[in-house]
Amino acid sequence: MSGCPFGGSSSKNKDIDQSQKYVLEVLHVHPSQGIRLEKANKKLNSENGSDESKWNKAAYQYCGPFTSANSLGWWVFPALDFDVTYLGDGKYEYVMHEKYYDDDLCIYKELREENPDHPSVNYNRPQSKYDFGLTEKNMLQMWTGRSFRTPKNWGFLLTNPINCYEHYNRPWHIQSGFIESDWFPGDIWTNILFHRTNEKFEFRKNMWPPLAQIIPMHIHSVHGEWEINDTFPSFENDLYIERNTYWYNKFIINGEKQPKYFYKERSKVRSDKNPLA
Repeated sequence: MSGCPFGGSSSKNKDIDQSQKYVLEVLHVHPSQGIRLEKANKKLNSENGSDESKWNKAAYQYCGPFTSANSLGWWVFPALDFDVTYLGDGKYEYVMHEKYYDDDLCIYKELREENPDHPSVNYNRPQSKYDFGLTEKNMLQMWTGRSFRTPKNWGFLLTNPINCYEHYNRPWHIQSGFIESDWFPGDIWTNILFHRTNEKFEFRKNMWPPLAQIIPMHIHSVHGEWEINDTFPSFENDLYIERNTYWYNKFIINGEKQPKYFYKERSKVRSDKNPLA
């Protein structure tokens, strides 16, 4: 990616509730193991590795859509170190380098002893930690050890890591799913779908790129009644006028491209320090 092929936007969002606090509650159903979350960032720099050198530096400096996409949500890292080779037709070879213990059951037992009449202790069995080929022949399901709660009308998309270059060469991908975590209290599994056989892959708790990415999304993105309004260039079309004015100011008015023009215009709508203001 050289520079930024994406355009900017000068349309103000008047529907954002400035007083809303956005919190992702993460319940450690498994108290000692489970996935690790790390806040995604625009330069794709993690404590485990980096993809920064895979892209043109100008993209990080000037391409707002690119860096905004990189920063969405949280990176997900595996609960265990393990190796897997999918042999095809639902057959696997795998090595677990550590055990996924049933400490989640220990918590149930401790809470039941403390208050045996509380309804939360009725479910007193450990979760299955991983399944090979149970739902689909080429699917490995790994328990995250976590339940999540988001603010009302917010959920999250569990999907593949965004713009992580090496991820695209892996013999597997994450099956994307939208979790309505504003009401759904259940545990979450990562569904790993293998699309190549006989390739050993080493999953690690400190792997890079990460296993997956969690991206908050408003419920209206899924259940809202969206429609497309096709319009065409005219002097009455505000979007067309704004579009032409934007590109004229960015590329023509000074006789050369203005690489920081996107951020200049963006600052009129929202600031980096307080994007919702």
